[in-house]
Amino acid sequence: DPFSMRYISVDDVIRSLVVIGPGALMAKFDVQAAYRNIPINVSDRHLLGMYWRESFYVDLVLPAVRRYLQVRGNAPGSLFVLSDGSPLTPVVVNCWLRAILSNLSIRGTLLQSHF
Repeated sequence: DPFSMRYISVDDVIRSLVVIGPGALMAKFDVQAAYRNIPINVSDRHLLGMYWRESFYVDLVLPAVRRYLQVRGNAPGSLFVLSDGSPLTPVVVNCWLRAILSNLSIRGTLLQSHF
């Protein structure tokens, strides 16, 4: 399977520590929590779905956006552009922006844009 993966085991870590020896440093990162933590409003979830191999998949949280905003200092001038020309593009962008602003505790009204 070209998409299979294997997580590192405790035995792998112990072997690496033995090879590196004294002074080795270890760290654990919870990547899932770091990149998928802005919840999507139930009424907007249908906008983030996809159909693949005869099954439907729907994102319940936004991927990777929060870390990007933290690195960019909340990135007030950054734009998220979807260029597929779909009539749903403005709706999806509005959904994403509302989730981001809500997560950052920013209150306000999003103006309707014409793409």
